Amino acid sequence: LYKSKYFIFFKLGYGSCMEAMFKGGKVRTYARGDTLDVKDEVNYIKSGAIAIYDRHVYKNECGRLVIIRVQDEIFPIWPVTPKVLESRRIISFKVLKTTTIITIPRDEFMAKVASGKYAMEVYDMLTRLMLITGDRIDNLLTTNTRLRLVERLLYFCRRFGINDGNRVIIDLPITHTEL
Repeated sequence: LYKSKYFIFFKLGYGSCMEAMFKGGKVRTYARGDTLDVKDEVNYIKSGAIAIYDRHVYKNECGRLVIIRVQDEIFPIWPVTPKVLESRRIISFKVLKTTTIITIPRDEFMAKVASGKYAMEVYDMLTRLMLITGDRIDNLLTTNTRLRLVERLLYFCRRFGINDGNRVIIDLPITHTEL
């Protein structure tokens, strides 16, 4: 279940179908803090979380947090080709907590989507990503800093929160800079 500010989107349980799409791919486990070298491939997150940073603006090691991808999601969504990697926009992928991913070549992924067998799963995931992007844009329109921070914390609670009685725990190692 993902709740955006305007919509409630129910995840239809495609996780096992997405995992089936990546069957036969290379399985790797990474520790917190590892940086991934993503070439012309698509990765399914079996468990854990990956932070995607854009270093174009700050030109430092961490850069600006673009999005966090979690269990049952794939990354990158856009084609990471040599042309993209050579562009001025430098993207880095950092492991937030112990993460297991399954990797297949981009051509194989595109063939499976084109076959129609996994189109609904990819559509579901892209719809969730669009809702997340809408929430992020909405947050940028907020001019009050305190309100923007509160909205960002609520976003993290909706997307990554775990209900624990009368409180919500955000189970991600993120800093105030990333908020």
